[in-house]
Amino acid sequence: MKVTVIIPYNVSRGYLDEAIDSVGSQTYRDVELIVEQGDCVWPVSANKAIKKSSGDLIKILHEDDLLTPRSVEHAVEYFSSNDADFIHSNAINFFENGREEQWNPSNQKYPGSPVPTFEQNLAENRIHGGSVTYRRRCFEERLFDETLWTGEEWEFHLWLQKSGHTLGYLNEFTGRYRRHSNQKSLGSRSRQKDRQEEFSRIRAKFK
Repeated sequence: MKVTVIIPYNVSRGYLDEAIDSVGSQTYRDVELIVEQGDCVWPVSANKAIKKSSGDLIKILHEDDLLTPRSVEHAVEYFSSNDADFIHSNAINFFENGREEQWNPSNQKYPGSPVPTFEQNLAENRIHGGSVTYRRRCFEERLFDETLWTGEEWEFHLWLQKSGHTLGYLNEFTGRYRRHSNQKSLGSRSRQKDRQEEFSRIRAKFK
């Protein structure tokens, strides 16, 4: 099973080499790496790379994040014995001051199964974007929405679920998600207000 890891970026924030090294350090070797630079929001770069890719599985790795060494191996093992269309898994959030936090569905405030329903995911994003791996068929009908400036992965996951694509859960830590001052999920109050307004528009689209 061939796996394509796509690193989309617009302006490198100084972490790109680390992301590339984390792909090169994978224990699973049948990996195609595509590093795609764009000049707009990251879905433009990701979509270009998806069109070029040849993997059976596709993973998006943002240029400020890292894969754990067995990330691809764990995903291939899961897909080899399960028919899910896309999966999410556990992640490690790490901060500029050296602090780390483990993220998995069981240590969040989410009740019930680690595989959220469409309705649960619509109410609150329950999928850690940096942990997701897709089968190629997820991109046959559409790609990431290039008109969005935030919530792009969440919107795509909602579309996949509403369209009948099945979600699975891999109970492994597959990604290291860097938390830093230049990312969209942090920042000023006005920026966070703008993000919440965009999230409301995404929810309205699926209701």
